[in-house]
Amino acid sequence: MNKKPNSLIHASSPYLLQHAYNPVEWNEWNPEILKKAKSENKLLIISIGYAACHWCHVMEHESFEKEEVAEWMNNFYYTIKVDREERPDIDAVYMNAAQLTTGRGGWPLNVIALPDGRPVFAGTYFQKENWIRILEHFAGAWKKNEDELIEVAKKIEEGLQIMESEHIGKDSNEENGVKKEDVDRIVETIYSQLDIEKGGLDKAPKFPMPCIFDFLLNFNYYQKDEKIKQAVHSTLINMMEGGIYDQVVGGFARYSVDEYWFAPHFEKMLYDNGQLISLYSKAFALTGVEAYKKIADETIDWLHQEMTDDKTGSFYSSLDADSEGVEGKFYCFTKKEIETYVTYRPDVICDYYSIKPEGNWEHSNILYIGMTISELSTQYNLEKKMVISIIDTAKEQLHNARKNRIRPGLDDKCITAWNAMTVTGFLRAYQFNENYFALAKASVAFDFLTKKLKQENGLYYRVYKNDKVSIPGFLDDQAFMIEMFIEMYRTHGNEKDLLQAKELLEKVMDYYFDGETSSFFYVASDQEQPVIRTKEITDNVVPASNSVMAYNLYLLGHYFENEAWISISKKMCSSVLPKAGKYGPYYSKWADVMLAHSVGRIEVAVVGKKVEGLSALQKIPGLILMRKTEDKTSVPLLSDKAVGEAMQIYICRDKTCGLPVNTIEAALLEIDQFIG
Repeated sequence: MNKKPNSLIHASSPYLLQHAYNPVEWNEWNPEILKKAKSENKLLIISIGYAACHWCHVMEHESFEKEEVAEWMNNFYYTIKVDREERPDIDAVYMNAAQLTTGRGGWPLNVIALPDGRPVFAGTYFQKENWIRILEHFAGAWKKNEDELIEVAKKIEEGLQIMESEHIGKDSNEENGVKKEDVDRIVETIYSQLDIEKGGLDKAPKFPMPCIFDFLLNFNYYQKDEKIKQAVHSTLINMMEGGIYDQVVGGFARYSVDEYWFAPHFEKMLYDNGQLISLYSKAFALTGVEAYKKIADETIDWLHQEMTDDKTGSFYSSLDADSEGVEGKFYCFTKKEIETYVTYRPDVICDYYSIKPEGNWEHSNILYIGMTISELSTQYNLEKKMVISIIDTAKEQLHNARKNRIRPGLDDKCITAWNAMTVTGFLRAYQFNENYFALAKASVAFDFLTKKLKQENGLYYRVYKNDKVSIPGFLDDQAFMIEMFIEMYRTHGNEKDLLQAKELLEKVMDYYFDGETSSFFYVASDQEQPVIRTKEITDNVVPASNSVMAYNLYLLGHYFENEAWISISKKMCSSVLPKAGKYGPYYSKWADVMLAHSVGRIEVAVVGKKVEGLSALQKIPGLILMRKTEDKTSVPLLSDKAVGEAMQIYICRDKTCGLPVNTIEAALLEIDQFIG
């Protein structure tokens, strides 16, 4: 290891700190480096990754730790390291460049750019010899013929502009309206791309895509389509029984490399686990399948135990895939280890977790469920209660055994967007599962985010680490904070939370909104983004910030009777409708907004000092749930409704309410009549 640190030693990002003792003279992204590159007419190397990225570590060990590689990089380039989780704005531009020029992307992302930041080359992982050849080639090309590389950069920039314009449809400022048949078409497109037997999308590797199945659950609430219900069930069951789920303590890995959810890429991220808590909680509420509740509760407990900052109550970003330089070593067991650690009926546990003497993965065993409780009960002539007890005891013993192992690296920074969506997941676990522990955890994290990460201009910072906030937030940070405020209001009925959502949405309109296309830029108007100002449109494992904003506009537009916001939400949906019909899975959050516009729009006003039993209403997709427990209100629809001791429920549509009912059951019957 190089004993003299480079400038990354002053970084807060765990990913950047991993590279602080590389012989490469890394810099953080900052305007001064770009000025130096321009003044000295030096090319840039921009290398982008994140702390839990396995291949990022591999390339570091193979290349960035080697003196001969560092010599090329230091002599001919200014070198910049970027944590994509801290700076998704930078990552977005250069990932688009990689997609444009190579047709593929991923991390580590390694870019060679002109001194002004415009890319001329972008690729992912390279072996040492190949990387040196690339460095040599571009250093020579820049020395011999600058104009040639400048022309390449110009063409890539033009391609990026075209890519960006294609995100938004031609009718982006037309409110054409979204019809039920549009949503039906998107559902059919999504269904055609699902693996009906094993769940998830019909391809490998397989990523949990929570917003796809959240949308399908919502759709099925209105349509009662058995094939959709079965597709969701197949996905949730296979994921929770597969190796992608940590069978010992809970929590999901980022993805499985195969089509069976068997072999995970072992890093565990906050952003998908926060959403999966919400998904499994809702699935339990809508289907009654007890196993879903168990998975949500276990994942909450894992986040509490391993991913929570005790001082702030906020959540850490990720756990690495590797420990002791070996991927998955922390999570896997040999058969001999199982027989050592499990003191009672290890034979049952070996069958339950598919343990093989020779190993089921790289000479060890990934734990995944190979036999059901009923099958084990029959095979070993044991009562089901006994089988469950054996499994629970074994899990505790295996957990204790893992405590003695060297743990994977922890990325302990707090990212606002990921924390907000996790708080939302915890709130829904309380609403749907009555998980009071989740509510308590959510409340602490909520208070921290709202009090410590707010900027002077009313927006929110991106990162908190080592008692410091840094990096003004991006659109996803603001969008998921708004969603969190709304969900807290739906949980407690405190109008202060709803007003904070409204205030933040107004700030987002000021700083991010593009009136020409009725969409939102990813960076605020007072921030700079290299090369091109991007927009996040397509949904992936994390919903796109624009689709989340479209839903926020839908909800807050109805809460505050702001027709302009509702209209913008409809225009946004209209603009992506052609692509949503063609690429359904990657517009699933958009489809959820369309579903709300087309078949939702039901407003339920719950009025009274004693309000209880609202979970049945909270689970209804697209419902505008309003609560009034005192006379003063800022919500127009509630202004003329008197507050008494007893609960009264008004079912409303298009600002017109029927006579109040006094029970949840009566309210649900009336809502069913609206839907029917």
